[in-house]
Amino acid sequence: MNTPILISTDPGETLALQQALPSLRLCVDVHSLTREEDLLDTCIFLGVELLQGDLRKLGVELGSAAPHGRFVALLGLDGNCCPEKIAAAGFHAMLPLPVHGPLARFFMRGGHPGDGKRPARVALAMELQGAWDRGELCLHYQPRCDAETRQVRGFEALVRWEHPTRGLLPPGEFISMAEETGMIIDIGAWVLREACAQVAAWDSVGLPPVQIAVNLSPVQFTGEGPLEVVQEALQSSGLSASRLELEITESLMLEDPDGVILDLERLKALGVQLAIDDFGTGYSSLSYLRRFPVDTLKIDKCFVDDLASDPGDAAIVTSIVVLGQSLGLSIVAEGVENERQLEFLRVLGVDEIQGYLLSKPLPVDEIPSFLCISEVAGQAAGTTQDSPKLPVSPRVEPTG
Repeated sequence: MNTPILISTDPGETLALQQALPSLRLCVDVHSLTREEDLLDTCIFLGVELLQGDLRKLGVELGSAAPHGRFVALLGLDGNCCPEKIAAAGFHAMLPLPVHGPLARFFMRGGHPGDGKRPARVALAMELQGAWDRGELCLHYQPRCDAETRQVRGFEALVRWEHPTRGLLPPGEFISMAEETGMIIDIGAWVLREACAQVAAWDSVGLPPVQIAVNLSPVQFTGEGPLEVVQEALQSSGLSASRLELEITESLMLEDPDGVILDLERLKALGVQLAIDDFGTGYSSLSYLRRFPVDTLKIDKCFVDDLASDPGDAAIVTSIVVLGQSLGLSIVAEGVENERQLEFLRVLGVDEIQGYLLSKPLPVDEIPSFLCISEVAGQAAGTTQDSPKLPVSPRVEPTG
């Protein structure tokens, strides 16, 4: 199937052309294409080839022949393109797979088209788009427990990709691609809706209220920010805002801090809790930390791994705990895998722990058996043996 390809450096023109020609699917920034070989690299990268067609009709001086009969349209270089000019120039192109939605934004990112890593990343981007369309993403839930009692206080929702051939993929395998393509906007909104709906389903059988933590990508703070999707997730599930914790990264502090602070203050006004994830691994300013309306610091696993044997890591963790406590913040330690780490953190005054010592991230159907041996489930049922089975919420279908 022939799919015209739009290549433009002007976002306004891109939008106008896409509205005029709905079949235009792909946007590629060719601002840096000043040489003929760059043009050919781009065509190879896209899986299309140049043959003929008068590029000069589009105000483009670059042009070259290729041995096969496909065409690519180069638009926007003269600032005076229109659908009629496209048709008059006779340019068409073919893609092996349709490209649509947020994926199109991926091709407007930086990076030389001749980079050998780019084709593999494009393949991953298109595969991820297909996975999203087919509903292959799911949530697993990792418990967060009281450092003193080990009672379950909440869960962190973690997205997984149920890949048909590679098995269950952790977020490290695909989230950066989702951020680069912009798919994280739709994926992040779905994670919020799904996680809130699941907690509401647990509430429906009378289990003690637990908190749910959801990660927000810095990309979700672009444009209008995450406020609307958070409101929608809370309203559709009926979950109290105080039960939702949103985790942000330190890097967010360095990207338009005033704008981010405004977004965070609006989220706080809803009643949600805010946490800084992986604290200590970024380059945040302590002055920003004081200004950000956060409630919790999460100590990154890299500092916890050798906590009991490395004086440097022990000093860093101690400093983070003291800093957080002095600011009135709760402290959560990630990556706790043994009793020595737990004891060190407990004595230090860490509030909650998370890690494989307690549990790996669990699919929703395994959480009931986990809670059956926790005091939270025991309190709900009166006996751990008769603990109620947690219902699985109806899957919230992606809307993007």
